[in-house]
Formats: sequence, structure tokens, C-alpha cells
Amino acid sequence: MKPVLMTGHHLLLTDAIKSLTQEKFQKLFRHAPDILRARVELSFENNRLDKNSFTAKGILEVSGNDCVASATTEDMYKSIDELVRKLDRQVRRRAKIWRGKRKDAIAA
Repeated sequence: MKPVLMTGHHLLLTDAIKSLTQEKFQKLFRHAPDILRARVELSFENNRLDKNSFTAKGILEVSGNDCVASATTEDMYKSIDELVRKLDRQVRRRAKIWRGKRKDAIAA
């Protein structure tokens, strides 16, 4: 089980949030074992005009270009789910491109 480095801005990171984030990111580690480290920044903003907004920013450090994404919603758990979905799409797209390049190299 690889660790996920978490920080919170204007937000107390409870055990429930930590365990949920760790659990969600383990899915990414299973899909791409070449991930070196995952960093997550969870923040809370209270705007006068809008409702409360929670932002989840994530960085997956891999060999080559890092995968970076963020998600903002009115619910922290929803933000974490959207962040993981976005990062998962990036990891899958990266693996697909890499497989395509590998097949082209073998065919040549």
C-alpha cells in the first residue's frame, strides 16, 4: 500500500477523509504501478456570493510528465471522487499512448 501525502487548507483532515482518500487512490496505484508518489491538497473556501466550495487538487508523480488535476464542488467527498476520476482518465490515456508507441516500435 503506497502512501498518499495529504494537506488541508482551511480544513481539518479527519480520519474519515484521510481513509477515504487513501482508499480511492489505491485504485490508481493498481492501474499504474509506475506511480512514484501521490500528493493531494484539500481546501475549503467560503464565498459570500456562492455556497461553500471544496477543492481537491492532486498530483501523481510518475516517470516523465506528472499527472495533475483538480475538482471543485459543494461537497468534499464529491470533489475527491471527481479528482480520482480525472486522474484515472489521465493514467489510462497515458498507458494507452505508451502501448501504442511500443507496438509501433515492434512493427518497425
